[in-house]
Amino acid sequence: MPVLMFTLSALKDNGLTETESGKTIPTFVWLDRSGAWNWDKLPENVYPIPTATRPEYTTPNVNRNLMYNKTNAYIQELSEINPESKFNLYLNDYDTDQYLKMLVANGIPETNYTCTYISDGAFSYSIINNTFNVENATEKYNTMLEKYNTTKEQVKERKYYSYDSGFEVVGKDLRPYLLVLANEDPNVRWWFPRLRTEHIKLDKDTSNFVQNKIFSSGSTLVSPNIKEYGINTLLTAIQADETKVAELKALYRFNDDMFAEAKAQNKKAMMLLGSWAGNTPEANFVEYANFVKKYYGDEYVYYYKGHPNTPTAMYPDRAELLNEMGLIDLESTIAAELILFFFPDIYMSGYSSSTFTSLQNKEMACAFWGQTKAQAIAIANQNGDMFDVYISHPSAHGNKYDEFMTNPEHKYYIVEFNDTSKHEFAIYDSTANTITYYNADNEVVA
Repeated sequence: MPVLMFTLSALKDNGLTETESGKTIPTFVWLDRSGAWNWDKLPENVYPIPTATRPEYTTPNVNRNLMYNKTNAYIQELSEINPESKFNLYLNDYDTDQYLKMLVANGIPETNYTCTYISDGAFSYSIINNTFNVENATEKYNTMLEKYNTTKEQVKERKYYSYDSGFEVVGKDLRPYLLVLANEDPNVRWWFPRLRTEHIKLDKDTSNFVQNKIFSSGSTLVSPNIKEYGINTLLTAIQADETKVAELKALYRFNDDMFAEAKAQNKKAMMLLGSWAGNTPEANFVEYANFVKKYYGDEYVYYYKGHPNTPTAMYPDRAELLNEMGLIDLESTIAAELILFFFPDIYMSGYSSSTFTSLQNKEMACAFWGQTKAQAIAIANQNGDMFDVYISHPSAHGNKYDEFMTNPEHKYYIVEFNDTSKHEFAIYDSTANTITYYNADNEVVA
């Protein structure tokens, strides 16, 4: 999501800003998930970070510390060549401390830089909620502001910032300060794909904090430095420009024949949205995927889209499993939002993800995995109320459905429905691959 937002926002005009002389500012980039871009198809005026070698910035497992050090070295080099150099730094908001490390610690004049943090989805909302859901959020905010100002002055004086002790706020503890930075530091911006009052849940606070520091009224944001850049809006803005669309597809290695098999079979395409694979595989993935295939049947061709951080190509066992299950693997590093944009008629099932905010048609939202119906609807920023069915492990429901799981040697899952006019709930026996439907009186129904 951050890479796609950066691509569509910062690069949409082939350069970040036009100078008074009419020249565009060159943009130097490296990506934590390097496979998201085709590095041979960069837009005009966009370059890889020059202090790193191609193997360093294109390896699937980018050495983040190395790349941050090389970025810092380039900033130092440019500022030494020309002390009036201006910098616009774009960061995933998870890496909050890099702003102080690369701009403030290097002594760049405050008139000569900006730092834009780009939301990585649910993490950004959880930072606000987990930090300020206290009895007096305003008091906590003011204390944090004092600590941040002290830290910034320490960094200026010492000319470095690290995870070591010795700073008022050490690097690893700076993430909860994102709202403070965006509100109070004039050089800091914070971009969200979607920000609404319902995403902020500060039920413990009694200090009118939301109205004073986040939303002044309705969806109007207090700070001009906190902005919403909806991915669908940004994509729609370039849709009529065939050249821009072609550049975007080339940059992302986007394949127009991605769902060719479904077209060839004259069937619908369903994309199963996975989570992290590798050493911590998606919980109950096989069972959830088999349920979807059982429930929705052979009217669909089923595709798998993994998490960008764990591409299937890196995990041969996962590739073999997908093949055995009859699932067609999609390139994990392509943003799912892009897939939905270029193929708005595909159906989706999968684990909790902010990607679901890109679903525009309720008919396309099929099975939600790993959360109860109530949990899915309650999670901010993912359209949880749009889904057809919700499947979760029995443990999420306590003992409520124990009487319906009669064979101790079988594995069962609970299925809930958005529309309960036909079925109140169902029990999926993954061992036998059967679904039993029940009404509100706990009676079996067809």
